[in-house]
Amino acid sequence: MSQINADRASIPHTAAWLGGFGLLPFAAGAVMSNITVTADFGHWFIIGYGAIILSFLGGIQWGIALCADRPGSIAYVVSIIISLIGWAATFLAPPLSFIVLAAGFLAALAFDALATVLFGLPGWFLRLRFMLSLGVLTALGIAAMPLLN
Repeated sequence: MSQINADRASIPHTAAWLGGFGLLPFAAGAVMSNITVTADFGHWFIIGYGAIILSFLGGIQWGIALCADRPGSIAYVVSIIISLIGWAATFLAPPLSFIVLAAGFLAALAFDALATVLFGLPGWFLRLRFMLSLGVLTALGIAAMPLLN
């Protein structure tokens, strides 16, 4: 398959479904954050889950570096930075924690875009990551709304 055809390939159904299911805790946290009696729990729910997912995204960069077989790859460093951003967010109160998480998700997306070009990842990967990142950022914004009034 040529690179052009590979870039136009559909997102594999399993990846799309699992990615979509991975957004459900973000949606739940956003909803709980907007209900007075569950707001505090909702904030920490979405912060904790966001930190875990950033570590997962950092792991993707680590895997890219491993597969590229480049011992000095910057992807190793990026993987740790992305994970540490998520961890740092757990020490911050909302809405600052939401801002740090959003920055982490944007950074992870930017590095995934770079890795797609540098390491020849399939085009569907970046399309999926973009859609999932949009969902995460939307949920973080919704969770932060009651705190910004």
